[in-house]
Amino acid sequence: MASIGLAAAAAGTVLLTRAALQQIDALAKQAQLLGTSTEALAAFQLVSAKTGVEQKTLEKSLINVTRVVAEAAEGTGLAVDTLK
Repeated sequence: MASIGLAAAAAGTVLLTRAALQQIDALAKQAQLLGTSTEALAAFQLVSAKTGVEQKTLEKSLINVTRVVAEAAEGTGLAVDTLK
């Protein structure tokens, strides 16, 4: 009986580890897409979760900010004068 419990615990640990690695991979890919660090993105996600902002809303906002800043850096876009 103890070996069954040990096997179940090991299987659960494997599943939790796999899920954690998938979350880390998704975070890294999203951070790369946004041109930021995983630490910064994780901080944004934590703050958004604590303040009730949905993850999709956060993602859209970060994508928009990234686009606007990139446009301003090229000397184009609506925010070029604001960000000088």
